[in-house]
Amino acid sequence: MRHSILAVLAAAALLNAPPIAGAQTAGDAGGHWEGALTLPTNTELPFEVDLGTINGALAGTISVPSQQLQRMPLTSVKVEGQTVTFTIVGNGGGTFTGQLAGLTIAGAFSGALGSTPFSLKRTGPAKLDGPPRGVKLPAELEGTWLGTIEANGRTMRLQITMSNNADGTSNAQAVSLDEGNMALPITVTAATPAAFAFDIPATGSSYKGALNDARTAIAGTYEQRGFSIGLTFVRSLEK
Repeated sequence: MRHSILAVLAAAALLNAPPIAGAQTAGDAGGHWEGALTLPTNTELPFEVDLGTINGALAGTISVPSQQLQRMPLTSVKVEGQTVTFTIVGNGGGTFTGQLAGLTIAGAFSGALGSTPFSLKRTGPAKLDGPPRGVKLPAELEGTWLGTIEANGRTMRLQITMSNNADGTSNAQAVSLDEGNMALPITVTAATPAAFAFDIPATGSSYKGALNDARTAIAGTYEQRGFSIGLTFVRSLEK
């Protein structure tokens, strides 16, 4: 399964953070940016970045249309003078560092195995939304759950944490523990003991399952672009 630009870069034989900074503004770096990484083969990998503020804090997302990755949250966004940096966390993760010059940002993506140049051009306003809201959760589904996916000789742990909001909606997040604690927002679309489901918009993934009678496990199926595998979540005992 390819979850992020990290896996895209590794697949392209290119490259195998701190929290979002507050008390800053996006300034001239705010907007929707389109451009490409230059790969060692002298080919380009197009990608898009949206930079702006959410609730007063700098935020951003990254998309790779060729890999059907949509608006994956950046882990860190900083604007210091004309220098713009944004970070992705995960196996082989790294940081984009570029210089802002009018409608362009140019620089390098640096990761564990080296660096490669990139350039971006602003094409319009940022397309940023707050965390996705899901349907209200029953008490037995709130909290943290841990599941393990085994495929192609790999074992990958996926942790989901879900909670209700005062307005009757829910917030949820998935963390891939074996991919550098890469975190992605999820949207809970069904939340009854007999029918539980969520979507991961950034990766085009989804999950459908049901809570067991003991209310200790959720058994179901994880799907991503034609790939389907059984996945059971058990309630985490960690506080």
